[in-house]
Amino acid sequence: MPLERQVLLTTNRVGTKYDRLVDRQSAEEMLDAKRAEAAATTAAVQAQTEADRQAAEQAKADAVAKGEQLRLQREQERLEAQLQRQEAQD
Repeated sequence: MPLERQVLLTTNRVGTKYDRLVDRQSAEEMLDAKRAEAAATTAAVQAQTEADRQAAEQAKADAVAKGEQLRLQREQERLEAQLQRQEAQD
């Protein structure tokens, strides 16, 4: 560092103020970053909610299908029993 600059740095009230690197991120940039983070969080929650809704709908469809399968099985058993009774009467 040149001697003249060294003298100015030590005697001037401003001193090294302008030698320090300052983060120049504006308030708008900080708010945009926070806004983007909030939007991403909201999207993640909505995706999770959508996934939960789809899982619930699938569970409901599975329950309906299982109920229908049991109904058909009982109907088949009823028809077989009826057929056996008819054969026993003949």
